[in-house]
Amino acid sequence: MLETTDKSVSEIAYDTGFSAPSYFAKCFKDEYGVSPGEIRGNHP
Repeated sequence: MLETTDKSVSEIAYDTGFSAPSYFAKCFKDEYGVSPGEIRGNHP
């Protein structure tokens, strides 16, 4: 979703079932080794 939509990281966090965008970002970084913002920055 980060690569294919214009939704904010917060919107994607809520859409995927997380209640806190900060927790989504932590889990994402733990899983993929980069933050959601870094993924968005690499794919305009």
